[in-house]
Amino acid sequence: MKNLKEYEPIPTVEIQNVVNLCNFLEHFITEEVGGFEESDTPEVYRPKLIKFFAFSFIWGLGGSYSTKGYRYIDQIIRRHFNKAIPPQETSFEYYINPETMKFEQWQVPEFEYDPSSPYFSILVPTIDTCRYSYIMDICIKMKKPIFFTGETGVGKSVIIQKYLSINKEKKELSPITLNFSAQTNSYSIQQTIEANLFKKKGKQYLGANGNNT
Repeated sequence: MKNLKEYEPIPTVEIQNVVNLCNFLEHFITEEVGGFEESDTPEVYRPKLIKFFAFSFIWGLGGSYSTKGYRYIDQIIRRHFNKAIPPQETSFEYYINPETMKFEQWQVPEFEYDPSSPYFSILVPTIDTCRYSYIMDICIKMKKPIFFTGETGVGKSVIIQKYLSINKEKKELSPITLNFSAQTNSYSIQQTIEANLFKKKGKQYLGANGNNT
């Protein structure tokens, strides 16, 4: 994968990719998500674990690459998981359906137009918005940091804003928006963050009660 760095907007290192893979795997190997139980025998958990590991491998190691590099990453992935992933599209076109435990294509919901929404906040669902929102949801559930990057106009901010607007109350999120410019400095960033927190026990700052900031 070192030869594919031209398709990676923000370079990563190997240990970072391994941590990413483990973060995704940690999400799936639970009773709530993956249906794993301590009493499971190898015959029961091994088939599921292989598929969850394959999905974690896809996004843990390939998630930092642009869509232009997906077909090259897909060739590497299929060397190890060719039997688990359908051959019609690249590995990035599939997710694991927890009910069937099979790799299925992302389901893009129908677009519902809201006349009251500002033009620049309108998000037309695509396969990209589906899979990136899904990945972001996993990271937020696991309380792991996530960095969205890409070319101008691909919808990074809209995807994040849409996710936050839908899940703000349901997941008790308290988002803080930071706008950067040539005049931005570390002190102004600190002030913006601390303005959204409350002070407790001297200089210790905490998020709002019951919320994830």
